[in-house]
Amino acid sequence: MPYCHNCGLEVEQEERFCAKCGSPQEIVILQKQQREVPRSRKSSALLLSLLLIITLIFGSIAAFFVLSDNSYIIYDLFKASDEQITFEQNSVFEEDLSLIPDNNRYENNAPEGEEKSFNGSFEQVRRGNTIGNIVNIGIAAQKENLIFHRGNLNGGGIYKTNILNGEHLLITSDDAWNINVCDAWVYYSNRAENWNVFKIRYDGSERTQINRDDSGNLQLVGHWLYYRNDDDNANIYKIRTDGSERTQINNDQSYFINVIDKWIYFQNRSDGGKIYRISLDGHEQKQINDDDSWNINVVDDWIFYSTPDEGWNICKISLDGTERIVINQDDSGNINVAGDFIYYRNDDDNGRLYRIRTDGTEKLRINNDQSYYFSILDEWIYYQNRSDDRRIYRIRTDGSERQQIIK
Repeated sequence: MPYCHNCGLEVEQEERFCAKCGSPQEIVILQKQQREVPRSRKSSALLLSLLLIITLIFGSIAAFFVLSDNSYIIYDLFKASDEQITFEQNSVFEEDLSLIPDNNRYENNAPEGEEKSFNGSFEQVRRGNTIGNIVNIGIAAQKENLIFHRGNLNGGGIYKTNILNGEHLLITSDDAWNINVCDAWVYYSNRAENWNVFKIRYDGSERTQINRDDSGNLQLVGHWLYYRNDDDNANIYKIRTDGSERTQINNDQSYFINVIDKWIYFQNRSDGGKIYRISLDGHEQKQINDDDSWNINVVDDWIFYSTPDEGWNICKISLDGTERIVINQDDSGNINVAGDFIYYRNDDDNGRLYRIRTDGTEKLRINNDQSYYFSILDEWIYYQNRSDDRRIYRIRTDGSERQQIIK
């Protein structure tokens, strides 16, 4: 079995990210395979021949358009390929309403097309999933009585489950991660298509591609989708939900993105994994701490994370970086902060699911499964059960009513 190139954890061959530290695995394997394939003289000659043919074809086309005084068409074609990709032209948006609460909640129960009032620090919220769920690769999200979640095993698609009657409906067979739901749409990264972003209606209709970037940490905030672009050195990008206004925000290798208020908090691997924050327009940036910080969750006035500098213990630090507290003594992965509790995988106890209060008290083991990728919806925890061939289970936050989602 292969090991994570960054932290040394055993990872499945098909895993894209290390569940402990979040390091990309697929890219490393691909690069290794590319190095192992020798280039023969025959292959090189064939490639040169193809390039020559392509050059002649494009040269002929260009000459034709120049002679026809239509060269501007070629210019537009090449310009379009170099600009952002827009798949829908009908949507008109008002001013961005991405006022984000300074905690780990999301609201999306407003009538379609309207914003939902929130009784926290800011007036309006429009978010597709919680920070903690997205940091855990977003295997589930909720809209009122509907749960949208991955199916079992690889390429499991997205199921819509009605929690009132237990009915399941497969709405897409796409290999979906980073699930966000809002305004009758489900947004997700499609692993089967290079992790590009797609959206689809709740009933499975109108499947629409939004970008062509390898998109991680996808999160819907306001009318924007924020993500890590692994086709561009893991820089942070944003794009409108209609596929327009694709914008690069920074030039740092950015992981565990948290969009909170008017800031984006992230692990900066261009600077030793320290926590940084940057304004939504990319103009202001600030370093928060000096730890190598993973699984970042920004909640209220604190940033929660695990760090190899403390044996992967969970720490929290104030938003201004002045106060730092160690919360537990466990080897902790897949952190998800919800309410007053931190949920995490305890690798000192065979990957079982634990919780602990944000003040470090009331530590509790929740299950006996090797548990990965937690999504917390109301009083339920959805997770991938490595003790049962990576099937999707759920369990109540107090450890009761453990269930397999789809038999």
